[in-house]
Amino acid sequence: MPRMAPAPAGYPAGVNGRRGNERERHREDTMGKPSPIEVQKALKGAPYPSDKSTLVQTAKENGADQGMVDRISKLDADTFDGPNDVQKAIFR
Repeated sequence: MPRMAPAPAGYPAGVNGRRGNERERHREDTMGKPSPIEVQKALKGAPYPSDKSTLVQTAKENGADQGMVDRISKLDADTFDGPNDVQKAIFR
């Protein structure tokens, strides 16, 4: 088996110190960024129109992690007409 170069700084090493695979690098690059599906799960059952505090409470009740709750609580708008408004605000 040919030798592979060591993993670049900031990327996890794979087996025997080789570079991690694409999935590992992608997971590392996207950590902290929620997916649209994660947002939908966090806000399942939210009443619309809704204010930010109601969305935060809904996310907590749905078991969203603290990162998601923080992201929702820090959105610029105070009210949202529907889930699309929330998605647009999160992924700007």
